Amino acid sequence: MTWNYRIIDFGTHKALHEVYYDENGNPNAWTAEPAMFACDADQNDIAGALRTALADTERPILHVRNDKIIPTPPQS
Repeated sequence: MTWNYRIIDFGTHKALHEVYYDENGNPNAWTAEPAMFACDADQNDIAGALRTALADTERPILHVRNDKIIPTPPQS
């Protein structure tokens, strides 16, 4: 299973979450809580995690309604 960070629009708010994909590359699950960045005391790569998350914010926003990912609404 692959994953990345995505901005999710829940209708009432938007947040950055880890999003998981099925074997066909379709997003099908996300973390219950928004992304949090931490590392073990012997590591120093929070900046690397933040760079990855920032790059992932360039991906299209996912829209969730009734706990399901819906197709992206057309741009107006």
